[in-house]
Amino acid sequence: MSENVFPLNFGFHSCSIYRDPSQQFSTVTPFIVDGFASHNQCSCINHEHTDAEFCLQLDNSKIITDNFKSTQQLIFQSPDQTYLKGGVFDTEKTLSFLKESINSSLFQGFTGLRLAAEMSWINQSNTPQSTLFEYESKCNEFYPDNKIIALCQYNENLFSPKFMINVIRTHPYLFLYGKFYENKYFYNSPEYVAKQENPFSDSNYQEMIDIIIND
Repeated sequence: MSENVFPLNFGFHSCSIYRDPSQQFSTVTPFIVDGFASHNQCSCINHEHTDAEFCLQLDNSKIITDNFKSTQQLIFQSPDQTYLKGGVFDTEKTLSFLKESINSSLFQGFTGLRLAAEMSWINQSNTPQSTLFEYESKCNEFYPDNKIIALCQYNENLFSPKFMINVIRTHPYLFLYGKFYENKYFYNSPEYVAKQENPFSDSNYQEMIDIIIND
C-alpha cells in the first residue's frame, strides 16, 4: 500500500472499490482536489448520487465547488451524455468521445482531462458485462498516449464477485476501501482477452482482496 499517490500523472487508469459513501468520498475527494491543483478539467459522471449530493460532499470538505463550476474546471455529465450516448454503450464510440473531451479541455486552456465516473449505470442498461470490460481493458492502451486521468468508481454492494474480479483485472491501480494499492492482479489488454477463456470462480474475489490488503 502507498499513501503518497498524489499528484497523479496523465495516463493513470484506476478504480475505486468501496462499500459506503465514506469510503467512496475518501478517495474521490482528494482525486478531484489534485485535479484542481493540477489545472485539469474535472468531469464527474454520477449515477448513485445526484450532482447536488456530490457537490455537497465536496463542499463538506471545504471545497467551494461553485468557484470551480463557474470556470468550467468542474463539470458534470450523465451516463446518457457519455457512456450511453446514442442509446447504447459502444467501446470505440466512447473512446472517441473521450478523445474529443480531452481536446476540448486542452482548447479551453486546461492541462488535460480528469474523469471520475460512478459505474453503477451498467446495471440499468442492456450493456453486456463483456463489452464493459473490453472497454476498460482498451483504456489501458488509450490512456498512456493521452492527457487523461481516470477514476472508475465501483460500489462493491451492487455487483457480483465475478464482476468485481474483472474490475480488478482491468485496472492497473486500485483504491480499495479508501486506500491506494498497486494492483498485482492487473492484466494488460492482450493478457486480459486471453484469460477470458478461463474465467475465475466467484470465490476468488475475497481471496484477491485479502491478498492485496495484507501483502
